[in-house]
Amino acid sequence: HQNSTPKHLTIANNTFVNSGTTIRLSSWNGGSATNIELMNNVFYSSASSYIQGSTGVAIVKNNVNINNLNAFVNLSIDGSKLDATPGINSPLIVAGDPLFTPLHDLLGRIRVGSVEVGAVDLP
Repeated sequence: HQNSTPKHLTIANNTFVNSGTTIRLSSWNGGSATNIELMNNVFYSSASSYIQGSTGVAIVKNNVNINNLNAFVNLSIDGSKLDATPGINSPLIVAGDPLFTPLHDLLGRIRVGSVEVGAVDLP
């Protein structure tokens, strides 16, 4: 959303990767902003700058901030490596809350049992 107050917005099970701030929020703190959820996301920032702005009226649950790409199988900041599957001993493994998790991950696999935080579940 740009130049408007968010309503009925769910941001769940995403993998954000950036060298600076991973997500910038505005207009999330009052007024007519309603029904906003930010859940089960992973935010990677090499600068340890994860969320900028106020989450205000949003329901913010079960997000993970990381500053090490070793949490993933093969992911790079420059986009040359795109495998966002959680790596061995990743803090993302079994860290997802199934109440906020979509049925399929980014690769179209059905999420069953324990789920991961982020866009890709373990196979």
